[in-house]
Amino acid sequence: MDSKKLLRYHLLTVITIFLPTAFIWILHHNHISSLILLFLGLLTGTFFLDADHFIDWFYLSPDNDESRQARQLLDSRQYRRLLTFYLDRIHHFHQLLFHHYFVQIILVLFSFFIFTSSGSAFAMGFMLGLNLHLLVHQILDFKSDPTRLQSWLFSKEDYQLPQRYLPHYISAFILINFLFWWLLSNSRL
Repeated sequence: MDSKKLLRYHLLTVITIFLPTAFIWILHHNHISSLILLFLGLLTGTFFLDADHFIDWFYLSPDNDESRQARQLLDSRQYRRLLTFYLDRIHHFHQLLFHHYFVQIILVLFSFFIFTSSGSAFAMGFMLGLNLHLLVHQILDFKSDPTRLQSWLFSKEDYQLPQRYLPHYISAFILINFLFWWLLSNSRL
């Protein structure tokens, strides 16, 4: 999948979550600044996890060819080309730090804490954006190539969840994200 199409899916997800939440919040008389913070949180969270590309290039795997190319672009201050380089590789995330089932489970636990104890529209939007980012990648990869999903979601693991259970795994996280949206939409901020 090309990066433009993937970016569209992420933005469509943000808009799909934001609009009904905004409608509910307006009915509940939430302050307009909360809507702005929610939108910024969703947007930031949706793209934050892709920072693991940079972490991988510059800290975890600095000796591979892709990392050397990224470092060369950064050293020569070719920021626009570095962004293009990144966007061309945005869907390549084998063994990346944040694109992993373990991180997803920790993220869900932390998100539950934020949604039940925080009064911050930005924080809740950010956490929902993080969760939705992984879910979008999982759904798209499952539809196109379940083996690919299995390889990055359970990278560096001796045990891979069998492909027949991937729909259950994804469904569980869809329900969890729906719960987070419900908690978010019923917040009085």
